[in-house]
Amino acid sequence: MREPSVDLNPFTFKADDKYTESTRPTKTAEMMAMVRARESISPEGERICSTLMPPLRQPETLAFAAREPEKFRQPTDQTERLIPGHANSVAARARYIDDTMTSSANSVRQPVLIEARYDTRAYRIEGAKKLKVFKVDHPNTQKLKKRKIKEIFGSLPTHITYVPTNLEIEYLEERLRAGGYNPSLPTLFVMEGL
Repeated sequence: MREPSVDLNPFTFKADDKYTESTRPTKTAEMMAMVRARESISPEGERICSTLMPPLRQPETLAFAAREPEKFRQPTDQTERLIPGHANSVAARARYIDDTMTSSANSVRQPVLIEARYDTRAYRIEGAKKLKVFKVDHPNTQKLKKRKIKEIFGSLPTHITYVPTNLEIEYLEERLRAGGYNPSLPTLFVMEGL
């Protein structure tokens, strides 16, 4: 079996994908996916949270992680040396946001996940399917995410509105309103890792 490349996130690019710096997903999105993947394969009793749904986990990545745990951890270990506590901070933050979104599902009508990256809350959190979820992300990252979600589910979930937005040059309010966001409804804004 061929070992996966260093990019072990659940949305690994196909070899035939033609990405340039202006079209590929953001590096931050890719790194956050790596940290989350590492956390998600940790043993049940040690895991702070599980941020990936089973369908998004690539079997070859999980097999590689089980067979070669040291190699699998190399990219995140390198980040950990540069920014001590980074991985645990990401996991704790993800768990806190998961718990908040779960507990507010009955009072919130429209969660807005800003810079959602490869976040899976809208697909895996209990009660999210009854809400109108807005996923705001860089257009390149969102394009890849939508393609992968279509491959997994066959179509895009109807309770999610994807709002491609480059926050460096576009106004969030304008993009949300264009996507159907109603500012008079109770909203939970999540801005994680931005």
